[in-house]
Amino acid sequence: MVRNAAPGNASRPAGPLEGRRERKRAETRERIFGAALSLFADKGFAATTVEDITQLADVGKGTFFNYFPTKEHVLAFLAETQVSKVHQALEQVRSASRPPEALIRELAYELVKNPSRSPQFVRSLILTFLGTSEARYAMQRQMEIGRGKLAEIFEMLQQRGEIRPDAVPLVLARTFQQSVLGTLLLWSLNPQGPVREMLDPALDVFWRGVRTGGNSSERSPKVRSTR
Repeated sequence: MVRNAAPGNASRPAGPLEGRRERKRAETRERIFGAALSLFADKGFAATTVEDITQLADVGKGTFFNYFPTKEHVLAFLAETQVSKVHQALEQVRSASRPPEALIRELAYELVKNPSRSPQFVRSLILTFLGTSEARYAMQRQMEIGRGKLAEIFEMLQQRGEIRPDAVPLVLARTFQQSVLGTLLLWSLNPQGPVREMLDPALDVFWRGVRTGGNSSERSPKVRSTR
């Protein structure tokens, strides 16, 4: 909150000092976030303490709490970063800068990048989201936001004739999320290579179902869904 702001200065662009401060804050947050994810992957979420995270990130506990009130909030931030990746893909669709299949596939790769640090990390995430109401609510909310953005992506691709027009965008969005999350779960239970080796066949099936000219509409009725 800005205090005692001079009249007429409220909309003044941030100067070099403010810009450096923001970059430093972002760097510190990313350092804490990266340290926390590494520890969650190595030790598991439950066994990792805030002190463990601050030691690895080389920050004080007060600094940690300035960014994350609890270690569960680190997971909420992870969910937010996942949504930001979907938003970036949405901007790419708006600019029509990449072929749709390549864009959707690359988005899936980006979404599994952080969670697939280790099978233990994925299992720890799942247990945390299932067992902690605060983390579960944050995850549900971010999944819903991400699903809405994915639906926008698929709707734009439909309008351009790049994917089949008879499918409900929100159903496509949910199916895409299920493909990515289901692959992560199965990989965490029985990892036999990089997660991409399991993800690629799932994406192949998904894309065959949504591309223009696919005949999957003959097998599946259009299903309406809510978020």
